[in-house]
Amino acid sequence: IAAYSLLSVARADYMFFLAAVIFSLNWGIASCESPLVAGLFGLKSHGTIFGVMGLSYTMGAAVGPFIAGYLFDITGSYTIAFAVCIALSILAIIALRIVRPAQGNSCL
Repeated sequence: IAAYSLLSVARADYMFFLAAVIFSLNWGIASCESPLVAGLFGLKSHGTIFGVMGLSYTMGAAVGPFIAGYLFDITGSYTIAFAVCIALSILAIIALRIVRPAQGNSCL
């Protein structure tokens, strides 16, 4: 959320670099994704759930830049694209707070 917020108001090079640093610090959480899925949903369907999660991420990463570019072409600004990214990030945080570990899992 901080990186997207900074990108939405960035006007100088250092602000873009700072946003990149903030954004990249969050990529460390990628190593926790598989254990998180196992802890939340169990191991029975771990591969399927983790695969759907990866596919969803990949689809978003493939389509998102085109949508952001289209919004820029229409509006002349990335404001809407960054607002959508911020909103989706907030929804993800809320979803993580709501979801509880599967019964009997001690991974978390």
